Amino acid sequence: LDMIEIDIPMTKDEKIIVFHDYELKRIFNNKSMIKDISYTEILDITDKIPLLENVLILAKNSGIELNIEIKELYKIKEITEQLLNLIKKYDYSEKILISSFDHTILKEIKRLDNSLKTAVLTASKPVDPIMLIKAADADGYNSIYYFVDEDVINKCHAEGYFVNIWTVNSKKDIEKYRGMGVDGII
Repeated sequence: LDMIEIDIPMTKDEKIIVFHDYELKRIFNNKSMIKDISYTEILDITDKIPLLENVLILAKNSGIELNIEIKELYKIKEITEQLLNLIKKYDYSEKILISSFDHTILKEIKRLDNSLKTAVLTASKPVDPIMLIKAADADGYNSIYYFVDEDVINKCHAEGYFVNIWTVNSKKDIEKYRGMGVDGII
């Protein structure tokens, strides 16, 4: 294991948490939306949702790389600024990859700190992955695995971009995509 992928939304009181969903219903049977409640209110429901800051400390202490997916839809400026401040505070930029389905966030991150590594995140097959990467000023491409083939990998590598694939859950598929030359499997 070289890298862990985490998702980060922001609470009403602008705390960045590590949690996949936009609401608490699926896991905690609570209809609250993350954006509408404070972190203290989340702690009243569960203590199983950590702050990003605590996860960064754990990751740094273990030396593991993090792929941080920005899930925020509402407070983009706030989450971007706070994320960059936390990465700087813990001097962990070398071990961070930032990805998002919102490619404008990635472009803004690169504008604020060009040294951070970013990846466009896609769940569909784009006409031109290279165009997406360039438009976002990103460093690579994170795609659901079944839209990636050797042609996409070779084109990205020829332009100097990495290719990571996600939701690969069988050993057979892992071996197949490693053989095709993907740079990372999520």
